[in-house]
Amino acid sequence: MGDLQAQYNIKEERDHVVYTRKYGDITVENKFPRDATDADKRLETFRYLAAQMIWAKLEE
Repeated sequence: MGDLQAQYNIKEERDHVVYTRKYGDITVENKFPRDATDADKRLETFRYLAAQMIWAKLEE
């Protein structure tokens, strides 16, 4: 799939890690909680990012 850093801009925030990617005129931003006590929320966010990465790969 390639290097994640090359595909996404990664910004470290106090409570989150933010992954940003531009699709033409659209910017997609995903926030991952740094210390999530809710494992389901963390897993849901990770699945969403993975789905976006797969979709982008299929469009290539």
